[in-house]
Amino acid sequence: MPVIPKDFDHRIDLDEPLMIGSGIDLIGSGPVGTDERGPIISFPGDANGIVFSGVGEQRAYTGTGGSVQNLKLRARTHMGGDALTITAAGADGRSGEMLLHRLLIYGDGHGDGVRGTADRGIVIDGSMLKQPGAAGIRRIVMHDIRIADTRRESILLNNAVHCCMECVQLDTGVGVLPVLRIVDGQNILGSNLIINGQVIIEGTANDIQLSGRFDEVIIRSTVRNCVITGPVRALRVEPGATGAFYGTVKILEDRSKTGFALFAIKQPR
Repeated sequence: MPVIPKDFDHRIDLDEPLMIGSGIDLIGSGPVGTDERGPIISFPGDANGIVFSGVGEQRAYTGTGGSVQNLKLRARTHMGGDALTITAAGADGRSGEMLLHRLLIYGDGHGDGVRGTADRGIVIDGSMLKQPGAAGIRRIVMHDIRIADTRRESILLNNAVHCCMECVQLDTGVGVLPVLRIVDGQNILGSNLIINGQVIIEGTANDIQLSGRFDEVIIRSTVRNCVITGPVRALRVEPGATGAFYGTVKILEDRSKTGFALFAIKQPR
């Protein structure tokens, strides 16, 4: 596996996942656009790209405090794995307290439909950490991120806690309908989001606030204290969910009747 230099400014092709246990900074140098300049990390089919495992240097809690900044993550084939994963091996061996900044995640290749596709773009997986007061992957900050060309979720937050997102855009590219999926977790805040697809909030997700422009928002019955703000094409709220929606909507399927307040202007379809 190639060694990733500090402030690298060129292309690096992985042949297996880049496994990172300690909290380190992975920072590229140069432009982060859709051309071939600047820092690129590509990953092959049937393999993930970058994995922050949380398993550090034989000491507890050394998996925290890292970052991934200013680079392009590309899937080289149509069967690429997850581009970026942040997870844990246990309560004292987990990633967290991390910054994800200025990332472009998409497929390697040309814009004529022959680009690669990742399975998922960003995965925050704290599903194995359920203890109250110490649950989940804690405090991930995302800023200036665009993701396209995925076969499943663009972003999966699975028991993320104290997670903040700003200026995040999800596009289809040559993949499937983009999805931001939030499963369980709490204190998840997002602003200036552009989701050209679905937002799905489910499980025991609690204290969620998302602001931006969304094609479709689906809120499952077990979600609590969820606030959505902005223009939405379709809003679907299951009975039992609690929270509020402030914005404009074209397709409204609110069946909750109680527990979810609506302050919406209905727009023509």
